[in-house]
Amino acid sequence: MSFGIPALVVDGLIKRFWKIFFGEGRWYFVLVGEGKIRDRKHWIAHTLKPAGPLLLMRGS
Repeated sequence: MSFGIPALVVDGLIKRFWKIFFGEGRWYFVLVGEGKIRDRKHWIAHTLKPAGPLLLMRGS
């Protein structure tokens, strides 16, 4: 069982963002493995609750 989600990591600038659809620019595609998650990760994923919001500032 796998609890991950495939992700595409790209540059956040709008003028560069659209280049990924044409195979240009820098980007990374992260695939999820098909293995079991460890006990510690299971505990973190299913017992801990978020403490507050995540705030990202421009330029982060």
